Amino acid sequence: MSSRIYKLLENYSDSSSETYFSEKSRAAGFYAKSDTTTSVQYELDSFVGKIVFQGTLLEEPGPDDWSDISNTELLTEDSSLSVSSFVSTFTGNFVWIRAKYRVFDGTILTISYIH
Repeated sequence: MSSRIYKLLENYSDSSSETYFSEKSRAAGFYAKSDTTTSVQYELDSFVGKIVFQGTLLEEPGPDDWSDISNTELLTEDSSLSVSSFVSTFTGNFVWIRAKYRVFDGTILTISYIH
């Protein structure tokens, strides 16, 4: 199977103190790829907030079956340090992945990944 870019979220700017989750998306483990490197990219506009990828090994996960994936967290709490882009990679055989995010200011233009 060839690699392709998957988008998890586009054009989100509703500033809030609430934490939200993108829809789940098929990860490398869904396609029986084991220990595949996944690259994630956050394209942002004056972003202040927190984003982290989460993964699960379960085929039918519930709300408590997700774990944060290390090295995918972006956290900015100061508007003078707003961020416009962030790229990271991780290795794993997650079946599903999703983004967990909170926006204090700015916009998430896209959150995408490739494996």
